[in-house]
Amino acid sequence: MFIKKDLRKIPAIIADLSRTDDTVQSPPSIPGRRDVLDLSRRPSEFSGRISALSSRLPSLPTGDLRNLRLLNLYASGITNLEGIARLADALPGLEALHLGGNPVRDLPSEMRPLVFRHNLEDLWLEDCEIELLPECLSATEETSASSFIALRLTGNKLSGSLDDGPCPLGSLPTSLRTLALDRNNLGPTLSSGIAALINLEVLHLRQNDLTELPDCFAPLQSLTVLHLSSNRLVSLPDSITQCISLTELYVNGNRLTDLPVGMEGIEGLRKLYAQDNKIVALDESFAHRFGLPEGEVGACTKDPTCEVLLAQNPVAETPVSKKRTRSEMNAEDNDREENQEMSLDPSST
Repeated sequence: MFIKKDLRKIPAIIADLSRTDDTVQSPPSIPGRRDVLDLSRRPSEFSGRISALSSRLPSLPTGDLRNLRLLNLYASGITNLEGIARLADALPGLEALHLGGNPVRDLPSEMRPLVFRHNLEDLWLEDCEIELLPECLSATEETSASSFIALRLTGNKLSGSLDDGPCPLGSLPTSLRTLALDRNNLGPTLSSGIAALINLEVLHLRQNDLTELPDCFAPLQSLTVLHLSSNRLVSLPDSITQCISLTELYVNGNRLTDLPVGMEGIEGLRKLYAQDNKIVALDESFAHRFGLPEGEVGACTKDPTCEVLLAQNPVAETPVSKKRTRSEMNAEDNDREENQEMSLDPSST
C-alpha cells in the first residue's frame, strides 16, 4: 500500500499532535493510525541533529503524543543524538524507535533512561556506522527488569568477537528476545557472552566473518530462530543441539563439513537450510529421522514436518545408489585400510 508522505514541516506536525481539542489532523504516516509518527527521510529539516525534533516536544505529554507507539526517523541524516532523552518524557508510550539509515557512530549516555526506565521495546539501528556496542545499552542488576526486547544492529561496523568495549556482548539486557547483528564484520569467533542472553528467541548473525562459534548455546533454551548463513563456519558447536526450542536453523553458504550429532533430537525443528557447504556425510540418526538428500534441492523428505535442504553439498551430489551415512563411510575406510595392510604384509600370502 502506498502511503502519502506528510508534506508539513516538523513544527507543524508536532503542534498538531500536541493539541487536545478536536481539530487534530491525522498523523503523518498510516491513515487511521494515530500511534505512528513517520519523520523518515527528512535530512534537510534535521540538519544532522535530533534536537530538531526533541526541542519542539512539550515537557509533558499532551494530545496524541501520549499515545504514540512508533517513531520513525529513518535516513534523516542524523549524526548528533544530543537531546534524545527528552523523548522519554514527551512520549511516554513509545515502544519502537527507528534510527536506522543515519550515520550515527555511537549512542549518548542520556539515552539510557529511554532504554531502561521507559516502555521502549524495539530499537532499530540498522545501516548506521556503529563500531562498538554502546555503553548506554549495558545492563546492571537494577536494569534487569527492562521491557527492552529487540535490538537491531544489522549493517554497522561492529568487528571482532564483541568480548570487549564499553558494552561487551554478555552485558546486553537479558530481556532481549531479538538480536540482529547481520552484515557486520564479526569474527573469527563470537563472544561466549551470548550465553548470558537467556531469553533470546531470534538471533541473526548472517554475512559476517565468523569461522567458529563458542560451544555455549545450551543456556539459550528459548531460541527459536538462528540465522548463521553466509559466514565461513567450518563446524557448528554441539551445544546448538541443546537449544530445545529451535524451529529454524539457517547455515547455508558456509564451509561446514558435517552437522552436529544430535540434530535429530530437536523435536520442534521445522526448517534446516544447509545448502552450499562441504558436507560429505550425515550421521545415521540424522538420516533415520530426516532421510538422505534427493533431487536438485537436496531435500531430505522423510520427516514431513521439517524442511531440510542440502543442495550444493557433496552428500547431495552423490548418486543415490552410492550415498552413505557417516558410520558406513567410516566402516568402508576401515576395511580399505585393513586390505592395504594385508597386501603389504608378507606373512599374509
